[in-house]
Amino acid sequence: MRVYLWGNPNAGTTLQQRHRRMAEILTEVGATVFSNFYPPAMDDERSPWLERIDAVIIEGSEPTPEAGHLVALALAYRKPVLYLCERGKTIDRHLQRLLENKASSAFLRLEHYGLDSLPSRLQGFLHLVERGEGIDAPTIKFTLRLTPAIERYLAYRVKGSKKTKADFLRELLDGLMGEDQGYRQTRQRG
Repeated sequence: MRVYLWGNPNAGTTLQQRHRRMAEILTEVGATVFSNFYPPAMDDERSPWLERIDAVIIEGSEPTPEAGHLVALALAYRKPVLYLCERGKTIDRHLQRLLENKASSAFLRLEHYGLDSLPSRLQGFLHLVERGEGIDAPTIKFTLRLTPAIERYLAYRVKGSKKTKADFLRELLDGLMGEDQGYRQTRQRG
């Protein structure tokens, strides 16, 4: 999983050390971390960097306009965002208002943390992103070529159901995934 980790570059030494610790935690659990502290060495320069990551994590204890801009940009790209703020600090009310909007609240998490809870906050968020839990909308594009007969069948199955063909297929695959014992065992080990 590719994660963009952002922190205020002008923050004090303590927050900069915490930002490095966050990068270590994310790396330890298997994420590839890109950050405003570390140049994002992405492999495909033809597409915007935000298209090539899976999630954004922002340490917002000392917020800047750039943090708000990054939240807006990530939401526009439909990327899951975890905005972390130290316990006892206030999260910007404009960000809190985003949770009132169904489209943005599907991808945005605002959480407070302490040194003791930081690893679990980061790992929990990555787990949600990886499994697609807590994210109400699909984020990964996939091209599937169908025969005309399969397309007609899909149209028949969704007719009158208020579902799209894509929603029908996603639900079908979710069901198969839930029933697959071998897959569940590999996910529990990993």
